[in-house]
Amino acid sequence: MNRAAIGRLVVRLYPRDVRDAAGRELVGTLLDAGEASSTAYLVQLASLARSGLRARAKTELTRPIGQIAASALCWLAVVDAMSVTVSFVGTQLYWGGSLGGSSLTITYYYILPLLILILFTLRRNRITGVLGVAWLAIFLYQHQLISTVGFIQLVPLQAAGFALLIARPKRQLPAGRLLWPAPAAAWLLYQLTLLGEQSGVGKITPVLTVLALLPWAPALAVGLALDWGLTAIYYLNLHSIALNDPHLLVEAAEFAIGIPLALLIASVGRRLSKRE
Repeated sequence: MNRAAIGRLVVRLYPRDVRDAAGRELVGTLLDAGEASSTAYLVQLASLARSGLRARAKTELTRPIGQIAASALCWLAVVDAMSVTVSFVGTQLYWGGSLGGSSLTITYYYILPLLILILFTLRRNRITGVLGVAWLAIFLYQHQLISTVGFIQLVPLQAAGFALLIARPKRQLPAGRLLWPAPAAAWLLYQLTLLGEQSGVGKITPVLTVLALLPWAPALAVGLALDWGLTAIYYLNLHSIALNDPHLLVEAAEFAIGIPLALLIASVGRRLSKRE
């Protein structure tokens, strides 16, 4: 990849309005620095990336609260589909199980979640929402005797997120559509290693991922925190003994802590961004 291509890639860190107004000028400044020396090029490249992330964070954190909340709900639904697939694949690989199954299982764990992720990334919101509703319908069909707690954890918020994508397909969501592989990788790492079985490090993997994404994709980070926070309900309800099992309580707390942290840091970042 040549220097101009690298420059154009880094400029994409900036909000769209900045890219449209000054994208070529920013790349030109970078190339001018490169003519002086490789060191000057790298310094300018780092400065360009830092400024881009700062501008993106300010733009995203100062969006209307309602827009961030609605987008976070959409993200919750989408990343829940991703999390279910990654959890299935990760645990099957870890325990040596089969990755196959019936046609309905394959549709639920592989085909629909992958289509949801791909189409959402391509901004095909309405079809993403429709597929999401179908995905939830398959889940309910397969789990007709689901408990009330399990239903609360796995259906209402996800259904609301997919419904928003159907009802408001042309509404542009905040940044982050290309970032879902990051939490997918973090979740797969946890599932493959089950780090949480040995220490608390594994269970805070989602929290660390949320905090890393917050500055420039707050809606994604909050949606991710809410989705993984719902996992705490699973641990509190697990075998109906969670309240008497300190280990399960710690696991639940480690998953749930991402929610208040995400909201707190997003709030502080929003205030700081508005002051600048």
